[in-house]
Amino acid sequence: MAILFTTETAMTGRVVTPLILCGGSGTRLWPVSRLSTPKQFLSLTSERTLFSETIERLRAINITGTPIVIGSTEQRFVIADLLSASGIDAHIILEPMRRDTAAAFAACAYWARERDPHTVFCAMPADHVIGRLDQLESALVQAARLAADGFIVTFGVVPTEPATGYGYIKPGEPLGLAGQAFRALRFIEKPDLARAREYLDAGFLWNSGIFVTRADTLVAELERLAPAVAGPAAEAARLAVQDQDFIRLDRVSFARAKAVSIDYAVMEHTDKAAVVPASFEWSDVGSWSAIWTLAQKDEHGNAVRGDVALSGTRNSYVWSDGILTAVVGLENAVVVATADAVLVAAADQNESVKSLVGELAKRGRREVLEQPVASHPWGTSKTVTTGDGFTVSEIVVRPGGVLPPETAKWAVHWVVVSGSALMGVGD
Repeated sequence: MAILFTTETAMTGRVVTPLILCGGSGTRLWPVSRLSTPKQFLSLTSERTLFSETIERLRAINITGTPIVIGSTEQRFVIADLLSASGIDAHIILEPMRRDTAAAFAACAYWARERDPHTVFCAMPADHVIGRLDQLESALVQAARLAADGFIVTFGVVPTEPATGYGYIKPGEPLGLAGQAFRALRFIEKPDLARAREYLDAGFLWNSGIFVTRADTLVAELERLAPAVAGPAAEAARLAVQDQDFIRLDRVSFARAKAVSIDYAVMEHTDKAAVVPASFEWSDVGSWSAIWTLAQKDEHGNAVRGDVALSGTRNSYVWSDGILTAVVGLENAVVVATADAVLVAAADQNESVKSLVGELAKRGRREVLEQPVASHPWGTSKTVTTGDGFTVSEIVVRPGGVLPPETAKWAVHWVVVSGSALMGVGD
């Protein structure tokens, strides 16, 4: 998903269009993050969702305007609700299926190019945590200047440790901004610890996943380097249709777009790549270990959330989504309890959590797909219990909400336990 605000920076005089990408399923944060409601739509590090925090971050660095949102069809009502809660009016573009960041970025670039081919994008994931926003704003100013000159710029975060959970960028020759920008020579996937130490000593930078570029520059590089992405994305945008409050990309066209990240599609191959070193605080919140790092801890190094009791436990993260969760004698552990699933894992097994979720998905376990509480345009629903020939559900309807007509062939009994409802029978 992406949110675009168009603004003119006071320091550069150039129009910048932030493109906030929030794809990804967040499987390393299962069982809290699931396909139906991935991490960007969850409150993981504060009372607000990561998506809402991203919107507030843009306000804090004085980026305002009407957003364009590109997100999945399944999450359209979650997106609309969060934007409404933030007081943001937006155009919402729907991707008919997941095709990774290159296709989403391409669709936005074609959309922007039709309005202004020289529009400068700032593409920023919506599921990251960023601090020291003055440093972010300063880096954006430098990147916008390079982007206006035809570069595709990324922010390279100055490492604080030999992290194995991030990609790295090797900077090359300086680009004439007093050591504030360099050519990007290599993009390297997540290394092992020994390699990470080498990269730290050699002055490599963490790949933040934040990009700044002109719309026409990106389109040209996509068409040159990734035509299997560019062509279908352009056609999907051209054939998009308005559906009430949403704009739907053409399904047939978009399905033909190659599913690949913007790193693989463009950044690893273009000769226009540049990197701006940045000192803002940054985390991609990609694992429970990352959340533990960000969380406030007790004197034993434990971070907890919810109804939790600990004894003899150290350097662990424990999350309870309702039920009392007691942990005894563990070290460097992650324990996450939700209404329908519990995860117990060693803190350094982030990739194993992702693999486990993949195996559970192959078995058809709904716990990896759906939240216990499902969101709808009219409210929420939760299955309380099921049995032979019956299901009991708890339904919360927003004021003024209207449920779709009941089409089930079995008997349906309604009990209103709070508030009042207007019920219709037959036509």
